[in-house]
Amino acid sequence: AGIGPAVGVKDTFIVAGGHHGNDGSAISEGDLLDIIKAVVDNKLAQAQVQWSEKACVGVVMASAGYPGKYQTGFPISGLNEVDRDIMVFHAGTKEGPTPGEVVTNGGRVLTIVATGKDLIEAREKVYNNIVRIHFEGCQYRSDIAQIKNKGV
Repeated sequence: AGIGPAVGVKDTFIVAGGHHGNDGSAISEGDLLDIIKAVVDNKLAQAQVQWSEKACVGVVMASAGYPGKYQTGFPISGLNEVDRDIMVFHAGTKEGPTPGEVVTNGGRVLTIVATGKDLIEAREKVYNNIVRIHFEGCQYRSDIAQIKNKGV
């Protein structure tokens, strides 16, 4: 699979804060273009936004050394091994020298996203699939959406 739409999620988009530490995100089941148009027209209050009850978890796969110095050009394997309902967003990738090959080209290489009935299920799906994707120097956080012990 070359570079291109890694996910075909029609009429669904994920809303997340800009901070890398966010654990979960809201999911809209509406048309993103309609919502953007409502924002531009200053009519967001009238927009019909439907929020999903599902939970969403995304984990960034980064190059070794990120956010400092990192190397690029490492082949990425396993992109076709993830479950069909897993979303793979390319960021620091490019087409490699071999047809169909994808290689690293940045610090934040991929974001793997899963939805589930709750954060526990979404998190489990992300981490069960992220281990299928490999590139030299790959690193990712293992604590995203981790349920913290609140004591007794």
